[in-house]
Order: sequence, then structure tokens, then C-alpha cells
Amino acid sequence: MLVIHGFGILADTLNELPPALGFGVVNPIREHCFVPAVSAISLREPATHDDLYTPISEEDLEETPFHSVKLASQSDTHTLITEELSTWFLDQLP
Repeated sequence: MLVIHGFGILADTLNELPPALGFGVVNPIREHCFVPAVSAISLREPATHDDLYTPISEEDLEETPFHSVKLASQSDTHTLITEELSTWFLDQLP
């Protein structure tokens, strides 16, 4: 699994600044991993923050350059191997 410690790096950097600047943070989540679905399936390049949350329809899936596409039924960690996606993948094999 690809994990990016960007939130932690940012929090550490802000907490190293003088407290008088008021940038101190409490950050319980030090890592993140996120690949927008629209980018991952090469559907469209998100131009705005709202584009990340625009639903992907069945018709949209026909526009990707891939032969088959399966999106997880819920948001998960990038590259997480789930029963749902593994079953779909194995069903694609000849």
C-alpha cells in the first residue's frame, strides 16, 4: 500500500514555527493516500475540487480507455485488496 505521510510532514513543519505565529496544529492523522477515481480510470482530469466528488455513472465508464473498470462500492485506502475487488478481478480472467 502506498502511504504518503504528507499530513504529518505538514503538521511537523507548522509545529516547528514560533508559537506566536499561531500555526500550531494537532494532527491525529499523519498519512493519507488518495487517487481520484476520475483520474485512476482516465475518465477526466478534475479541474476543480467539486470535480472530485462528481458521481461517475455507468455511461461514464464507457468513456474510459480501459476494457473493464470496477470501482469499489465504498471509499477505501489506495491499493487496498478487498474481497469485492479481488472477486471481480478473478472473474475477469479467462
